[in-house]
Amino acid sequence: MKKKAIKKLFAQILCMLLVVGTFVQVKEPVAQVKAAEITKIMPLGDSITDCDFWRTMLFNKLDKNGYHVQSVGTRYGNHEGHSGMLVTDLAKTGQLASWLEASNPDMVMMLFGTNDCWCDKGAKAILEAYTTLIGLMRENNPNMIIVVGKVTPLIPNFSSDFVYRAEELALAIDGWAREITTNQSPVYVVDQFTGFDAMTDTYDGVHPNDAGSIKMCDKWYAALSQILDGKQPAVSEAPAVSEAPAVSEAPAVSEAPAVSEAPAVSEAPVVSETPAGQLTLDTSVNSWSSGFTFSGSITNNSNATVSDWKLVIKKKDFEIANAWCVEVTETGDSYIITPMSWNNAIASKSYTTFGFQGMGTIDNVSYTFS
Repeated sequence: MKKKAIKKLFAQILCMLLVVGTFVQVKEPVAQVKAAEITKIMPLGDSITDCDFWRTMLFNKLDKNGYHVQSVGTRYGNHEGHSGMLVTDLAKTGQLASWLEASNPDMVMMLFGTNDCWCDKGAKAILEAYTTLIGLMRENNPNMIIVVGKVTPLIPNFSSDFVYRAEELALAIDGWAREITTNQSPVYVVDQFTGFDAMTDTYDGVHPNDAGSIKMCDKWYAALSQILDGKQPAVSEAPAVSEAPAVSEAPAVSEAPAVSEAPAVSEAPVVSETPAGQLTLDTSVNSWSSGFTFSGSITNNSNATVSDWKLVIKKKDFEIANAWCVEVTETGDSYIITPMSWNNAIASKSYTTFGFQGMGTIDNVSYTFS
């Protein structure tokens, strides 16, 4: 009896050691992988992604809370925000493939379609473009994690109420995502539409102000932190359906020109810079038969903050229809471009971005800073 009791006790101790050893072997590698991995995330979209309203805020918040992430992309600042671009036009070019190949992201967070809603392309065409882009993402990485944001409501210049166009897309996107998601390459939806007010959360009816930027950052963070933790983000609720309002058309200069063909991307040559070399301008132009979008990035190369900057661009053969992240006035044969309140000061070795959409031909850019 005594020998049997000893054998039984020995078996129980051995069993306990095996169980403890099993937990140690499972938990330790998981912790090591999480600590070692850096998730490369590509922000993809238009001017709401290009102009740094929420991007730096979001990635700083993720980093501060222990998430090892890196923003990637070919654009200055490591992203793929292309001001003025329509997602329906990008889908025709296949150009996303080269951007993906240059960065090889693990995740793409896409907020794209504001200009398409502005130009009334319709939810069906936008979702078809999304499907094309997701096909390219999965060709680049079969395990790509895709996070799609619902576009925010828009009332350009606080005059043309296009909220119902963004709402149409918001209502359709969840069903589309359920059809296209896979276990290997999941598609998640972040509801940036609900709770965002174009009248109070933007500075021009389209682009977010400080309050709107914080709202967008918080919604992105809530979803991305869950995904990075290996959890399922909360499912967004479909927005309440509202009647399409009677649309009062904005003046012709505020309407984005309709784009009927894929834009050709070309670099606009830089002609001059400030004599002191404090500020430099990097530019790119997306052009089509009747117009263009211009994207600019102003870098402060000095060792001190530069405030109240002003950019003077010669008009030549083009006309600016609308702009984002800057104020535009005319004087003689020049456009005077000045900052908004929030990007008035450019810190040392930092930069700010802006853009404008216009009609005509913009072959080169002759400018001065003052």
